[in-house]
Amino acid sequence: MNGNSMIATTIRSTMGIGEVIQHLIEHGCRDITDKLEVSRISHHPTAWGGFGTVYRSRLQNGTLVACKYLRSDNTDVSDGCKTLKRTAREVYAWSKCNHPGILPLYGIARIDEHLAIVSPWMKHGSLSSFLRRNSSFNRFQLCLQLASALEYMHSHEIVHGDIKPDNIVVSDDGTLMFTDFGNAMLGYNVTLQFTATSSPVTLRYTAPEILMGDSTHTKEGDVYASGMALFEMLTGEVPFANKSNIATVYPVINGQIPDRKDFLLQNKTIGDQLWDLLTKCWAYDPKARPSATELNEQLTLIG
Repeated sequence: MNGNSMIATTIRSTMGIGEVIQHLIEHGCRDITDKLEVSRISHHPTAWGGFGTVYRSRLQNGTLVACKYLRSDNTDVSDGCKTLKRTAREVYAWSKCNHPGILPLYGIARIDEHLAIVSPWMKHGSLSSFLRRNSSFNRFQLCLQLASALEYMHSHEIVHGDIKPDNIVVSDDGTLMFTDFGNAMLGYNVTLQFTATSSPVTLRYTAPEILMGDSTHTKEGDVYASGMALFEMLTGEVPFANKSNIATVYPVINGQIPDRKDFLLQNKTIGDQLWDLLTKCWAYDPKARPSATELNEQLTLIG
């Protein structure tokens, strides 16, 4: 298959699951259905949120895995087709990542006419739940890991599009790993394209220009969201903790940022530098925000 024909391949909501899987395989994704012990999939989800539900299972070699299904909120056939396309889009974007700060993707599996995303099982769960259980963990080290992974993604023209601690997991050895690439945007070397799909956002972490509909997901939006995630990691509080998700929209589009809180760090002398960096990430003008590389460099210098 030559490069031009690959570029022309587009996944649409009208495609069935078999055709979608075949396109994903042709473009570098692995079908591991025959390696998965379907009978070992947990009867009840271990995590859920947004569009995704996660179940625990095993590969035939005994490896624990997470099987994620994207779900639709109704039984409408067209809605189910859009969910299939969203799943395929997430798989394709995720398959382009290879970094210690990004959860590995094992592949896809076809289970009961659903497309499942299969990745390593992370017993610690999300970063937010991990920090609630491990309040004395080295939070600044995790911040450095986040910035490193973000720099990797942006240097490879990958925009995550939904950065928040609930979309980050922690490995057994305490390494932070990004997951949930459902909103990801790819810049170059794209051999598989997708027709337009609406992308849900998490209001509390979303940049003002995106909330106002002036922008799609961008690197600058990722930096803004990363600043919010870093705030939560450093303080133990979600941004705008005294407001509901929907109530954060008006203050954010009017330029408000979170109130300063005490950082949960052993080194109290770096608080002013960290706060200054976070406020730069939240600059109202996207062009005034640091790049991912600058964010990583400045965090490293502070540490």
